[in-house]
Amino acid sequence: MFGLNYGPQTMPMSIPTQYNNLPDAKYGTQSPVTLGMPLPLPGLPIPLRLQDTDKQGFGVDLNRDNRYTRGSDAILAMDLNGDGRIDDGEISRSRTLLNAYNGNFDANNDGRTTGSEITNGRRDQAEARRRLGNPGCGGISVSNFARAGGKVLIDRDRNGSFSPNETFDPYNVPGCLPQSLTTINPSGTTGLRPRDGVGPYAHAGSKGGLFGGNTTPAPSNFLSGAMKGH
Repeated sequence: MFGLNYGPQTMPMSIPTQYNNLPDAKYGTQSPVTLGMPLPLPGLPIPLRLQDTDKQGFGVDLNRDNRYTRGSDAILAMDLNGDGRIDDGEISRSRTLLNAYNGNFDANNDGRTTGSEITNGRRDQAEARRRLGNPGCGGISVSNFARAGGKVLIDRDRNGSFSPNETFDPYNVPGCLPQSLTTINPSGTTGLRPRDGVGPYAHAGSKGGLFGGNTTPAPSNFLSGAMKGH
């Protein structure tokens, strides 16, 4: 069989899919309030609307609807005190640090940045870069995010909070196929791609490719068969 390359094969790595960030995602439970209008006729429901929560986190728009959707979209947060869990305070603080990382110091998201916000923002930026490393190509690497205690939170039961089984390692994010974060650009997008060992661009070993370990996958089944037959 002429021209057969039977040496170690290198398969192309998939290009990460980019998802828009939601820097001020409101993730908590929405509370019903009555509308300011006359009561309906007897037997009809009282008109209500859902009032947004004041709990905010740094979201990723995984379903691409340009807003935070419970059960579908993700919140990125860090276990800042290293106690093995992430509470609302750490979600809020992680949001502040991720926003400050690339210079977004508008802490209250009112569209303007005051002198005190700049002062506090520079301090937050220094802490963020100390935890997450200085900006590299594309932003924060998944390895730096993981080392800083970073997790991906998905409110699967849509109750406005995140239980341990809704808290995911950044290398193993649920989806149609298991995914891994690649980079986080806080002022733009977050990238995900099929996790190593899964999908058409899989690499050998569960920690191969960009994330360490063996970067030379075994020959494909087709190639192995061709070699056996010749």
